[in-house]
Amino acid sequence: MNKDLATLPQSISRLRGARLGVAMSGGVDSSVAAALLVEAGLEVLGLTMKLLPADSAPPSDHLASAAEVARSLGIEHHVLDLHEVFSREVLDPFLCSYLAGTTPNPCALCNPRIKFGALLTHARNLGCLGLATGHYVRKLEHNGRYYLGAPVDRGKDQTYFLFLLEQTALARAYFPLEGISKTEVRALAAARNLPVAGRPESQDLCFVPKGRYPEFVEQHRAPPPPGPILDLDGTVLGHHRGLHRYTLGQRHSLGLSSPRPLYVVALDPGRNAVRVGPEAALYSDRLRCERLYPMKETDLDGRTFLVKVRSTARPVTGTVTLTNEGAEIRFEQPQRGLTPGQAAVLYDDEGGVVAGGWIREVGAFT
Repeated sequence: MNKDLATLPQSISRLRGARLGVAMSGGVDSSVAAALLVEAGLEVLGLTMKLLPADSAPPSDHLASAAEVARSLGIEHHVLDLHEVFSREVLDPFLCSYLAGTTPNPCALCNPRIKFGALLTHARNLGCLGLATGHYVRKLEHNGRYYLGAPVDRGKDQTYFLFLLEQTALARAYFPLEGISKTEVRALAAARNLPVAGRPESQDLCFVPKGRYPEFVEQHRAPPPPGPILDLDGTVLGHHRGLHRYTLGQRHSLGLSSPRPLYVVALDPGRNAVRVGPEAALYSDRLRCERLYPMKETDLDGRTFLVKVRSTARPVTGTVTLTNEGAEIRFEQPQRGLTPGQAAVLYDDEGGVVAGGWIREVGAFT
């Protein structure tokens, strides 16, 4: 047996001969995932999503890269135009969130609605058993429910972005990279002479060129109006250029003169105001979610979990209280920069996803 295949989960190893779709982005992770599945004896279909209409899409070589990798692996490759459903389910909420003064997390929406929604449906229509991706996550099962756990490469853990996957999607989701590190993935790509072996990794959203979020918002919506920058007492210190250009914790590019550092501590869409204050004002010991979406467990009320409030954050201890308005999470220690629009994801002690929800409010509740 190819020693590189020893890292594949058993749920994949026993699928030899089965037809499986692979979401191919043109990057090294999904390319190596496809290569390993081919070597494991599966019939692999490469599936690449076109997410924006041709007249508004940023210049990108991901379609050509994915097609080149598919040719090198000798597999079918399909380009699927999903721009309409992507616009409705991800892009519009992304734009509305920025305009409403919250910080969106489009990847956490795209995964359940597009990759493991529309794309998985297309894969099934093409006769595929399910869909594999290049995510660094581990698929596990407990008491008849699937859930996601931490991969071998903890530094690349992407479970935070997948907390909304439902059981029907998880049942047909496969993650070939759960048992290997990013360094090993690059080595595997180089050993197989994959065309994308040396491709640099991007941290930008796939649909926003070079991370220029304000410009992207203005390209797709009427520019939000300028307004006041207020201190914590409501004194006008200056004027902002539109709420979409500011984010919680921002210190630079505020255009203010002050003897002490000032940070964006809140965005107030009701007054079209940016509120600034000292760094201490960024800390809070509680947040509220509209609701929690269970993955591993449903008994959440009154229990303590590890909580991540952003993808790069270290999990911290928080206690859940279910209310008529949703769920409140109180932390043992105040946390910096709890941000409405981002997700709060609950984990067990072993890194398994228990549940998650969208942060709606931060601080003391009335």
